[in-house]
Amino acid sequence: AIVMVSADAQIDRDLIDHAANGGPPPPHDAFVPKPVDLDRLVETVGRLLALRWLHADPGAEAEAAADTTPSLPRQGVGAVLAPLPAELVQDLRRLAAIGYVRGLIQRLESAAADMPEHAATAGRLVAMLQRFELAGFDAVLDGWDAETGRAESQRESGG
Repeated sequence: AIVMVSADAQIDRDLIDHAANGGPPPPHDAFVPKPVDLDRLVETVGRLLALRWLHADPGAEAEAAADTTPSLPRQGVGAVLAPLPAELVQDLRRLAAIGYVRGLIQRLESAAADMPEHAATAGRLVAMLQRFELAGFDAVLDGWDAETGRAESQRESGG
């Protein structure tokens, strides 16, 4: 099964129209436009390969995620690490959403070189990624988001 991922949806329409008018069939089985909707891509691959998805018990998954970073305290995983700049965290979230571990590591190493004050935090996160502790990595980012949200709501309420 071949899934074409492209920013140009017109290509897919042209190939399908050409096939409908007696031309050769498209060279792919499905098309997913960019920017990639991960849910759509997973659904498409699953349908083409006739996969039956097995889902873990949500309680077991949460417990496993909590156990991935034993060196960090349970109250606010990101509290141990100095928060990174919001723009960098947004970049990391985008890369994490597509599971691009190598890109995450490169971005963190670049940030450490450009912003030495964040080198220790970036180094800890790189170490987590090298061990593929993705749930722990996400928990750190979530912890920072929670802290940022609380700080913003306190500023807005004058507290």
